[in-house]
Amino acid sequence: MAAKGGVVVPLNWCTFNEFDSIQHDTFTTEPALLKLLPNVYAVCIARRNSDPKAIVGGFFVRTSYTHDDPEFSDALAKAMYAVPEFRKFAPELHSFLPAKVSAPLNVTENEMLKVLFRQKLKFTTGGSA
Repeated sequence: MAAKGGVVVPLNWCTFNEFDSIQHDTFTTEPALLKLLPNVYAVCIARRNSDPKAIVGGFFVRTSYTHDDPEFSDALAKAMYAVPEFRKFAPELHSFLPAKVSAPLNVTENEMLKVLFRQKLKFTTGGSA
């Protein structure tokens, strides 16, 4: 079966450093494009084989893909590599922990960061992830 094809647009990104300090930024995208992309995901980047789970970064994407699509992980990887600060996270040493979320077209950077922090806490404090 041929790949479905689709679009994934990163909205923001952050890296979690020592003592929970963060580096972060947002992307500016044409609102007309964002309206065409119905699915929003908050994606944590986790270091594989770490105990407790180590979340090293995260990003929001708006996309035409869903988590059920076979191309979803590849699309997230492409979005991740749009962020120069994420290039240090080798794919073989890291994995994605996506969560589908509701977000308006005008979601703010602070709102996205709050969600990513909540996801980080859920995964690192023994919450059900």
